[in-house]
Amino acid sequence: MRTGNRGLVLASVAVGLSVVLGGCAGRDVDAGTGAPPALVLPTELILMPITDERPPKPDAVDISRDVRNAAVRLLGKRGYVATPRDELEKEGIAAPPTLHGATGADLAKLAPPNAGPLVFVAVDRVDEGYGYGGEEYHVVISSVIVDAKSSQIVWRGTGTGSTSLGGFLRIFAPQSTAYDAVYEAVRDLFRHLPKNPNVPPSATAR
Repeated sequence: MRTGNRGLVLASVAVGLSVVLGGCAGRDVDAGTGAPPALVLPTELILMPITDERPPKPDAVDISRDVRNAAVRLLGKRGYVATPRDELEKEGIAAPPTLHGATGADLAKLAPPNAGPLVFVAVDRVDEGYGYGGEEYHVVISSVIVDAKSSQIVWRGTGTGSTSLGGFLRIFAPQSTAYDAVYEAVRDLFRHLPKNPNVPPSATAR
């Protein structure tokens, strides 16, 4: 092989590897354009049980149900139908003990048969306090989306949110006292997830 041709082959292999590794690392950048590679997900997603990354604490507030409900609602606003894993089978499964360091292959093992993308969300931090309007919360969450068929992590993100309701208005909140902080964190989390291109823009309006 000529030296010039060998250089072209090696350059092509290097570009190919950088694209693959970039995708596995959580949608970094496309080696050719320098822009994040386009992510196209199917409409149907599976929301896996919520992971709690916090150290065990007897009086820790449990916001997993709030996170679950907010995720279903906000993914819907982006054009996706997120079905909670526990609604697919009568016998539920436990949430992954941690998402930190978990590989796509590790998480894909938890998928139900013939599953597509799996949405994993973790509660990383919940700060509780007390202000003029009553209890206040600051919530930090993270997420990865795994393609169960390829066992690859195709998207990852983080989100934060704080209590916004105040005073007597909190009395009329239909959810828990932490829900508005959770909702804000989940909205921040999925803000950069591409909207479903197969759904009209009017259907995903905020």
